[in-house]
Amino acid sequence: MSGLLAALRLSLLLAVAFVLLHMPAARADTDWGLRIAEAALTNRQGAPVSGGARAWQYQQALYLYGLKLVYDRTGDRRLLEHVKQWGYRHVEPDGRIVAAPGGAAIELDTLDSLMPGLLVLQLWQATGDQRFRVAADTIRQRLREWPRTASGAFWHRDAPSSRFASNVIWADGSFMFTPFLVEYSRLVPGDGRTGLDEAARQLDVYGRHLQDPDTGLLWHAYDQDRDFTWARPPRPQHAPVIWCRAVGWYGISLVTVLDALPEGHAYRPALLARLAKLVEGYRSTFVADPGGWRQVMAGPAVIQTANGSTQNFVETSCSAMHAHVITRAVTRRWLPLADHALAARALQGMIDRVSLENGRASLLGAVRGTGIGETAADYLDLSRVVVDDPHGLGAFLLMHETPLRRLPPGTVLVRQEAESGLA
Repeated sequence: MSGLLAALRLSLLLAVAFVLLHMPAARADTDWGLRIAEAALTNRQGAPVSGGARAWQYQQALYLYGLKLVYDRTGDRRLLEHVKQWGYRHVEPDGRIVAAPGGAAIELDTLDSLMPGLLVLQLWQATGDQRFRVAADTIRQRLREWPRTASGAFWHRDAPSSRFASNVIWADGSFMFTPFLVEYSRLVPGDGRTGLDEAARQLDVYGRHLQDPDTGLLWHAYDQDRDFTWARPPRPQHAPVIWCRAVGWYGISLVTVLDALPEGHAYRPALLARLAKLVEGYRSTFVADPGGWRQVMAGPAVIQTANGSTQNFVETSCSAMHAHVITRAVTRRWLPLADHALAARALQGMIDRVSLENGRASLLGAVRGTGIGETAADYLDLSRVVVDDPHGLGAFLLMHETPLRRLPPGTVLVRQEAESGLA
């Protein structure tokens, strides 16, 4: 055992040394979570943010949820006030969810439109304002009524009038409701374990349809009725491309639900097995330079398309997501401690993508929202790679506000765990 611990300690120290040696000294002690969070307060011209940056959208809610995590750590009231402004913009005193104060109600007709409910729950907890409790109850009730496939999986869109919406699930959708159900179940005793049980059940059935048994990674979508061309016979019923962020959404959902499931829960063994298989895929597809994962996750560095050779770039948002998943799983002892070094290398890759101009931090390399593609080329449009995309900003904050933040440069916790044999 002592030899194993010595080898483990050496591998961890070598990984940490690699990260520190490759980190510019001037950037090593910067609080990157706070710097990225501060960027939400104003636009690039220094004016308060407005318009789309304050919308009821899942990508905005993801970023704002990250701000709340930074506030929880730092106590910086500016961040909480910014999140509260968003909440009071979209939730009326009577709990109605609206596009703007006094405006039209939000149509809660996609799983994407439900994800901001997670932030609403955070605001209810932070402020005690009952409007947020009422809004959260509305979203919870929508999930009780949500249409399902024959196997019980929630449709991505509740739009029965469209044959291209019914009986279709997206890996993305798993994140849009499972963290909300977990948090609602925790904060609303009357919900009991109903929401938590539903979240676990959904992740299992999503995994049965979407997780590739060979790679452990996830296809983007599944079509029960084979309406989409990519699902028509003789093709499989799942989308043909493994898109990096779709994998990331499911991974975050897994560790969030597993964190909440009690020992002995019926779905716990199945979900732990799915996590282990998923991380096998992470290990086999990691790109050491610049540190992260490619947009078409299981694809080569260059992909041949109808328009010629196309770069399969390392994408920021999904790389941050995967690092977040690995770190939470290592912290809970679901993965070997040595996997933390992989997450630390991804963290450094993400930090290297932060640009500082006039003291304002911006994040590079994240892709805007992406529909279901039929070929790899559908995911490799470089014009969709933008600066400060909220998917990337939110994922970066989720990654940063975990124990991974201690690596680098603070490695005391990791060394203590290695020395105590917790692997």
